[in-house]
Amino acid sequence: MGIGNKKGHAPARGSGGSVAKVIVAWSVAMVTLWSSTVWAQTVAKVGVLLDGKSASSDAVNAAIRKAAGELGAQFSAEFPPDKTKECDYTVACVNKALDELLADHAVDVVIAQGVLASNLAVQRTELAKPLLAPFVVDLELQQLPKQIVRKNLSYVVWSPDWARDLKAFQKFAKFTKLGVVVDKLLLDALPLLQKSVEKAGTTAGVPVVVVPIADTAQSALDVLPKDVDALYITALRRISEDELKKLAQGLRDKRLPSFSFAGEAGVKLGFLAGMGANDDVVQLARRTALNLRGLVLGDPPDTLLTAFQQSEQLYFNAEVARAIGVVPESAVLLDVTTVGTLAGQTGRSLTLADAVKEAMKANLDLAASKEGLLSTAEQVNQARSALLPQLGVGVGARWIDEDRTLLYGAERSASWSAQLRQTIYDERSWGSFTTEKHLQRARERNQDAFRLDVVLSVALAYLDLLRTQTAINVQKQDLALSRSNLELARVREKVGVGGREEVYRWEAQVANAQNRLLATVAISRAARVELNTLLNRPSEQAVVPKELAIDDSSLLTSGKKLNRYLEDPNLFAVLSDFMTQESHRLAPELASVDASLAAATRSVTAEKRSYVLPTFVATAGIEQRFYEAGAGSDPQPIAGIETPDSLDWQVGVSASLPLLEGGGHNAELRRVERQRGQLTLQRKSIARDIERRLRVSLYQANATFGAIALTRAAATAAGQNLDLVTDKYREGTAPIIQLIDAQNQSVVAELDAANAVFEFLAQLMRVERSMGRFSFLVNPDQTSDFFRRLEDYSRRAAQGTRAPR
Repeated sequence: MGIGNKKGHAPARGSGGSVAKVIVAWSVAMVTLWSSTVWAQTVAKVGVLLDGKSASSDAVNAAIRKAAGELGAQFSAEFPPDKTKECDYTVACVNKALDELLADHAVDVVIAQGVLASNLAVQRTELAKPLLAPFVVDLELQQLPKQIVRKNLSYVVWSPDWARDLKAFQKFAKFTKLGVVVDKLLLDALPLLQKSVEKAGTTAGVPVVVVPIADTAQSALDVLPKDVDALYITALRRISEDELKKLAQGLRDKRLPSFSFAGEAGVKLGFLAGMGANDDVVQLARRTALNLRGLVLGDPPDTLLTAFQQSEQLYFNAEVARAIGVVPESAVLLDVTTVGTLAGQTGRSLTLADAVKEAMKANLDLAASKEGLLSTAEQVNQARSALLPQLGVGVGARWIDEDRTLLYGAERSASWSAQLRQTIYDERSWGSFTTEKHLQRARERNQDAFRLDVVLSVALAYLDLLRTQTAINVQKQDLALSRSNLELARVREKVGVGGREEVYRWEAQVANAQNRLLATVAISRAARVELNTLLNRPSEQAVVPKELAIDDSSLLTSGKKLNRYLEDPNLFAVLSDFMTQESHRLAPELASVDASLAAATRSVTAEKRSYVLPTFVATAGIEQRFYEAGAGSDPQPIAGIETPDSLDWQVGVSASLPLLEGGGHNAELRRVERQRGQLTLQRKSIARDIERRLRVSLYQANATFGAIALTRAAATAAGQNLDLVTDKYREGTAPIIQLIDAQNQSVVAELDAANAVFEFLAQLMRVERSMGRFSFLVNPDQTSDFFRRLEDYSRRAAQGTRAPR
């Protein structure tokens, strides 16, 4: 071994050689022990007994084999094809096959895989070899103990608490008499099924009647009692899926509500409701495999659990509900997984860009603002009208004193006239017109700013709705998990490894989860109303928002080009400066102030020029007398004086310059100069405020961007911890408080992870609003140009030659 004594001398007591031998011997022993532990494997040949041919039995058989193959290296189960016996759903066949498998020396353990096989097998008092019955219906009726005490026997209570199902059914439909559909062959072979159904009805307080079904849907529909107003569908493993669909459709045609033992699978086939998830088969297979290993390895009988944890998740078929006229209460629907779409919840998928575009067309505040802008546009035309020709016409009649006719013409006359006035130059009128154009441009930029505010409001409302819907999904999962743990606690109580206090604790946990879910749904509905109001839709109209991720193609973060600027502190500083520069270039608020400044400057110029520049006006007029009567209507010619005709006209040009206006001129000049000074300071303040909002939003976006990965990691770790603690709780090695704490941590972590994404997107929207442009409203070329200029700015910053602001 490379460790020994020099020259063959025996080492002295306590010498290093003696210690080395001890170490070598101990190491060899440990390696031998480890090898024997790791490589020793028990191989069991399993005989399987099936009640009869069915697709569901094949699925369960495959799940059990798969679960048995995942139990580790110390145990291995083999399922020889020739040791699987398939009967014809009769007692005689099952008993005969059981005798053969129990007597077969090539079979180490038998699985009575079927309701009939399991329930006949557990009645046997002597078992020559280990036998597992995973489909026991009722421990009480079969007088079986909660904990297994017989050698070579293991059983699992496959049938759930039917009374629990019936009480759940009553949440969806009110009925006075319930029909329970049971496989006729099993009903004939196992009379205890009838008793079990009747016991469940008594417990739930519902009168029940058994409805036998052969291998077709019609066989049950033909014998439905007339006074039955609801149907409970037990496990019909012998009935094909097509026939189950026909049964569901037949009950739908009769407008009878139905509840499926198959849970999720049954609801998807067309039954109204059901409890239990598709992975319940996996859970049953796992429990069966664990008991199988325990039987073979000789574990104490009382360590083999007699019940498995079945999902308490409720499923509801909305399409069937609409067809038969069932309308459950809103509180009930919060606690279910819906198949199909509920009435009033239909709607096309709505993207963020679609929502914004719809708001641009339909938002009432924006529409009113546009009308106001059109109204103020006429002020420009009004100001311009003073510079355009002014034409007026008139008609008049007069009657004068007879002794005045010599000077003023006929005693009675009528005439028409026209006057034309054209301002050739008037500084104040030109200044007013130009000023009004600048002010209209300022109002247009204010309209742009308001439009951006509406876009931001729509985006945030859209994200709030997505956030609440995500929270609802997380809390529904939490509720489902609490229900699952409640069922586990009930199982632990049944088998005697847990107390009633655990059941009460989980019932409280379920109630609290329901309360939180109800509050979140209310918040989500409020968010829907908010978004619908912004889109000018009916308040309660369904909205189906499309999930939005940070790599969405419509966002600035889609190509991940922005990510490195958010992750690198130096580049983040460059990004902040560049976006500030962009905001000064694009912000409509600054453009509005610039236009107002231009208006004020033009007003100052006009007032100063009006001191020295006169107003030039051209006028023209014409008057035609078309009626004259009375004295003076026929004037006598006067020698040397031409008699005037009935047409008078005149043309003239005038220039005027006001010299004294009572100080009003100087006061107006001072006013507009002060206004210009105010606007100059206001522009600086607005620029600073835009920069403040942009940088604050950028810092918050940067923080939430970093939080996305961290919260996801926390959620993953919390989920893994929950899985571990759940397994330990299921095995009885973890206290309930540890599981509740792990579950609460997982829910909080999931919500934090979702909120981090939505908060980042919300801050990104605020950044883009401050910058004056939303990426999802521009074309890809503009986005590419943005990043091109950002890269150029970044290079300049690295070289110390940033582009001027």
